[in-house]
Amino acid sequence: MRAGQAPQDYEFSTEPSDRRPGKRAARLRHAVDPPRAFATLSQAFLADDYRGQRVRLSGWLKSDAVEAHGAIWLRIDAQGRMLALDNMHTRPIKGTTDWRRYDVVIDVAADATQIMIGLLLDGKGSLWLDEPSFEIVGQDVPLTALGMPRSPQNLGFES
Repeated sequence: MRAGQAPQDYEFSTEPSDRRPGKRAARLRHAVDPPRAFATLSQAFLADDYRGQRVRLSGWLKSDAVEAHGAIWLRIDAQGRMLALDNMHTRPIKGTTDWRRYDVVIDVAADATQIMIGLLLDGKGSLWLDEPSFEIVGQDVPLTALGMPRSPQNLGFES
């Protein structure tokens, strides 16, 4: 599904992968200069089989001249309300990079109803995704989303 705040400002395509000959990679590229907002190539599915589990979305990504933010992302919803999101906001893909594996890891709440996954591009540039995977992982795999802290932090402004 093509989505985001300005999907019409982007081109969505697949092309032969230069990482895995004979296979195809998804590509998201700005189509207007500058794009007004971000776009995603995404899909949603039921959370039923994943409730109470930790899940990981992985994929091989490369970028070309990404100015603002490229990422894979994973979101957990319950009855139309977002419970968790990791869109790599604090660790975006920028500039021109070669193929590299990226992971996003989130816990699926017991009341989750939907999981959304996707590829995100905000701003000018091109982003490719190859060999994505989605799996249940153990609690020993660290979460990647930076949630809200459980208590106040740095109250003395020392760091």
